[in-house]
Amino acid sequence: MKTECSVIKEDFLSQDGTIHRELNKFWDNETLGIRDDECDESKVYADQIKFNGTRYEASLPFKQDHPVIPDNYKIAQGRLCSLLRRLRSEPQVLHQYDNVIKEQLATGVVELANVDDEKIVEPGNIHYLPHREVLKQDRSTTKLRVVYDASPKQKDQISLNDCLLPGQPITLLNFNILLRFRVNKIALVSDLEKAFLNAEINPNQRELLRFLWVHDADSPNLQVQTLRFNRLVFGLVSSPFILNAAIRDHLSKHENNDPQFVDDVLNSFYVDDYASGKKTQFQTVLNNTKN
Repeated sequence: MKTECSVIKEDFLSQDGTIHRELNKFWDNETLGIRDDECDESKVYADQIKFNGTRYEASLPFKQDHPVIPDNYKIAQGRLCSLLRRLRSEPQVLHQYDNVIKEQLATGVVELANVDDEKIVEPGNIHYLPHREVLKQDRSTTKLRVVYDASPKQKDQISLNDCLLPGQPITLLNFNILLRFRVNKIALVSDLEKAFLNAEINPNQRELLRFLWVHDADSPNLQVQTLRFNRLVFGLVSSPFILNAAIRDHLSKHENNDPQFVDDVLNSFYVDDYASGKKTQFQTVLNNTKN
């Protein structure tokens, strides 16, 4: 294999800022775009994630001095019309989609938003999330998922995700998890069911997680409903970080009782997926009993 390198003189770097910009982009890719100051801010937000007696509750980690967040109502409305036209060509999928949202409404994951309060809410504190279907017929569990998008934006505006901190780079752990997983004779894999929807969002920020749906999916007359999330939405760029911080906080409460077990679990979680293993059947049964 042949390796080449070039020496760039300092005076050349000072003459053209392009090199500086390209190097900055390179190092951003190496660190997933997360800078040290953002990691410090993320640490502050992670410390604020607390158990409220029923669930873990978190505030959305906003960047400092971010611009005013647009409401995105027109984008959400346009996406809803396109979605309904598409789903009505497949009535079975439409009913599945409608049932997912109705179930979330019945279980408190989402709730009807009070649109009468819009006039007293300051600009930048209401935002609508477009959504769409994702079908995976090969799945043995959930074949249809409703996926929410916090990244769309109109020209010369910003998105909700643009204003959120992504959090510390937990994805760097993936390689280590896979290596440890492969050295064991017996594999242990699992995932947390509806993990993101088990974490609550600060009530003062829930108006930023609004979305549009219809009262009756079968009716030709669109009676649009405004709903909002009470729980964590997967489409937010900071959601994996918030979930990871909640899991770590929960496990840390058992660290004094069984530090080895807590360490094993923390080193085997990738977002909401657990991949570990043991060398003997006895160790596997013991570990599974603790889980």
